Amino acid sequence: MTENNVQNEPQAKKSKKGLIIGIIVALLAVGGAVAGALMLTGNKGEEETAYALLEDNDNPADYEQFLADYPNSAYAFEVQKRLKLLNQMLSDWSNIANSGNKADFLRFKEMYANANYVKLCDLKLDSLDWIAAQRENTAEAYERYLAEHPEGTYASEASVAQGALRDSEVPEEMQLLIQQTCEEFFTGFADRDFDRVTYLGSASLSGLAREAQLKILELCAGRIATSFDSSMGYRHGPKSFVNDKTLVFDFVSNDPYTRQYDLDIL
Repeated sequence: MTENNVQNEPQAKKSKKGLIIGIIVALLAVGGAVAGALMLTGNKGEEETAYALLEDNDNPADYEQFLADYPNSAYAFEVQKRLKLLNQMLSDWSNIANSGNKADFLRFKEMYANANYVKLCDLKLDSLDWIAAQRENTAEAYERYLAEHPEGTYASEASVAQGALRDSEVPEEMQLLIQQTCEEFFTGFADRDFDRVTYLGSASLSGLAREAQLKILELCAGRIATSFDSSMGYRHGPKSFVNDKTLVFDFVSNDPYTRQYDLDIL
């Protein structure tokens, strides 16, 4: 081995060692950069997820938590505005939640396009309209309720109530007949142009017919002959009780089918 070779060997080792150290430092730098980038990417992903959770969210605490976790977020200003509007909406709702005024909920719906609270307003309006229909208790009132709330909470009950009231309505021609009958009755009663009274009532009204007959019998001490029956039963032998000096009272049923027999006997 020559003298030059002996002298160059330590220098070669030093160069090789330096190269290895350089490579290690470069790898560490690259690794750090990659780790930093991954951490930044991870934080950005968490921020996006947290922001997405605020969609259709009515809980102010979640907005406040986002601003605390990501104060420098690109979404921070928007989230602050949404939080302010949300707090105002919740305050306004607490002021009208127990109101009985429809205008409060209609105005709230115009001010805030929040799906959850619009639905709550619709439920309150449904309830208030139902209460109003029940208070009026007419077929027209229930018809108005059904027109405004065809799929309302009380739609089925409104349909039943409307049908029952319409079944109990007396047609105009029947009203005229009743008026005429009443006039004839009071004229005859004033002239005492009767000596017999009979009461007719079907189903649950039969008890009323019997009680009315007994009352007349008691008040007249038997001087006026009285009888009672159902509209169907009276069609046979009992109707022979009637003459031209007999007052006949017919308690007309609300049931459409039974009512046909009640009116037909007249």
